[in-house]
Amino acid sequence: MSGIIDTVFLQQIIVVLVGVVATGIMTLVGYYIRQYFKTRSDCLTTMKAELEKQGERGIRQSRAIIAMAQSNDEDTAHLHPNEPRANSAAMVETLLKDEFGNL
Repeated sequence: MSGIIDTVFLQQIIVVLVGVVATGIMTLVGYYIRQYFKTRSDCLTTMKAELEKQGERGIRQSRAIIAMAQSNDEDTAHLHPNEPRANSAAMVETLLKDEFGNL
């Protein structure tokens, strides 16, 4: 009878060990899945911030080009007062607008 008890006890130990190992493996898999999506989220957040910076930089560059065109118009009008004024600032602004009318 003692041989049967030892076999049952051994089976219980094996079941407990398999359960502990399976729990550990699932915990590690869950951790790696969570880290993967967290890394992807951080990457997307960084990309979003970079795109916003690029958009702001583009707006500043567009405004600088319009200001230079206005300055050029004023200088041309000052140097050549008898000739008709070319409104290149308005032309540049029209060219820089997108399909929605934004600079």
